[in-house]
Amino acid sequence: MRGLLVLLVACAHPVAPTAGAPDVVVEHVHPKALALADGVVIWSTVHEHTSSIIATPRRGGASRTLVEDIPVVRALVVHDTSVYFATEDRIGRVPIEGGVPEVLVEGPATDLAVTDTGLVWLDSDLGLATTPLTGGEPRVLLAGHGLRGFYVTGGHAYVGGNPQIMRVPLGLGAATPFGGDVEVCADAMLEHAGALYAASCHGLLERIPLDGTEASVVAPDIGFVTSIAESGDRLVLAFGAEKALAVIPFVGGTLRRIPIPTGAERIAIDPREPSFVYVLDEGVASNSGRIVRVAL
Repeated sequence: MRGLLVLLVACAHPVAPTAGAPDVVVEHVHPKALALADGVVIWSTVHEHTSSIIATPRRGGASRTLVEDIPVVRALVVHDTSVYFATEDRIGRVPIEGGVPEVLVEGPATDLAVTDTGLVWLDSDLGLATTPLTGGEPRVLLAGHGLRGFYVTGGHAYVGGNPQIMRVPLGLGAATPFGGDVEVCADAMLEHAGALYAASCHGLLERIPLDGTEASVVAPDIGFVTSIAESGDRLVLAFGAEKALAVIPFVGGTLRRIPIPTGAERIAIDPREPSFVYVLDEGVASNSGRIVRVAL
């Protein structure tokens, strides 16, 4: 009877997933972009200068090809019932459940954000540009060729560049410097509780209040961050070829590093599943890319 009791107690309290232990969701030579939709991972391939966009169930099942044989995809965004994609020569969208893809904008796009009313993207020729959600002629918000990553929140785009972040209204108004001398070199910014968190080129994680008050350092000497995501009350950082993630509370504290067996060029977290992060390894160094799910 005592043995049965012990067994029942053990079954009633399942063991938590081990931090850093990955489950492979996708194996492909060179996956390129990553986004999450309900129950699936949306990702793109690269093969001989063309891409396909694929939906793969997060926990097993057959993948579906949404778009194929398009120029290399640089960014994917899921918004409502569609997947928006940015390529070397266009911005388009396709229903998550499949259907005919639409071309919304013609021109090279290297990064993309989607709001309820518009598209915002980095154009390698124009700079930061926008159109209505249905596409059309681009309106340039910030001209420039050295722009490196951006984040959209509260009617503004926060754009990384040399040597500082620019705060750019999505409507009327002029771009202004933001955050003092904080310089961002990758897609490593997000907003939380009225502040922009940015991983700088100089190995600092900084908190910059959106009201323009002074920035503060959340964590020093973190290294070069390639991607950043939110998990409840904490930040998750990816370190590319270092094969590591890190977790730190938004309020600051100890930076907990999580070694993983893959590279980590991009990460994504579903707010409904905050204990897991989806990690994209482009396979640049190993010629063996993958997307894995890692417990935090």
